[in-house]
Amino acid sequence: MLRVRIGEAGQHADVHEVQEVLEHLRKVLVTLCNELAEQSVRPRFEVVEAATGSLTLGVAPAAATETPPQILSQFAEDIRDLVHLRFRPTMSSELLSEYRDLIKSPNPDTPIDYGYAISGCVSMLPPASSSTMRSFAQQRMRFR
Repeated sequence: MLRVRIGEAGQHADVHEVQEVLEHLRKVLVTLCNELAEQSVRPRFEVVEAATGSLTLGVAPAAATETPPQILSQFAEDIRDLVHLRFRPTMSSELLSEYRDLIKSPNPDTPIDYGYAISGCVSMLPPASSSTMRSFAQQRMRFR
């Protein structure tokens, strides 16, 4: 399961920011799923848990959809690498663009934390600083 915390811990999350982050996350996961499956698929992802005080959501593939088993672990690995400006050689430019949009959303003042849970143990991914996001956006522009 992927955990997404939107906003400052202990503060209420803005509904518009939640919507924007989840829409970008959905686009990344669908694009990543298509890339890993090497075919066009329409996976569904569900919120399987939620907690308040900021907003923490557990996101997982819907049981009825066909998704590559490594979808969430690959997402976690990609985010870890992108924060350090490392790019997976097999990553498509479309997926890289979706990741850039996700990292930049909803705005620089709203912290977004991602964690990847395996067997109940959550590993938080490194946060993207605004300087890293600027570098990532500049690096992305070189690939166009």
